[in-house]
Order: sequence, then structure tokens, then C-alpha cells
Amino acid sequence: MESYEVANGMKPIWMPVSEAVNHNRQVMVRQEDSMGQSIQRETFMLEKIADELVSA
Repeated sequence: MESYEVANGMKPIWMPVSEAVNHNRQVMVRQEDSMGQSIQRETFMLEKIADELVSA
């Protein structure tokens, strides 16, 4: 993990892709201070994974 992720209290965990997308969407709605600039790109890629790989 990167130092800013550790400083923000993030920790890696396994979860279903749909839960990760929902979590990211909630963070974006709340515009949390800890929200990184890449969350939109990450959410886009998670949705693409869900659509093309998980649903296949």
C-alpha cells in the first residue's frame, strides 16, 4: 500500500466487485476528505470488470 493509503486508515480486503462499486459510489456522494482523485477511474474499471468478466 502507498503511504497516503496507510495514513488514511485504508486496508486491503477481499469483497465482491458489486460491493466495491457500491462503496466507491457512496464515498463519491459523500465527497469524503479521504477520497482519492482516482476513485472515479477505479469505479469505472470495477464496473467494466463486473459487466465483462463477472457477468460472463
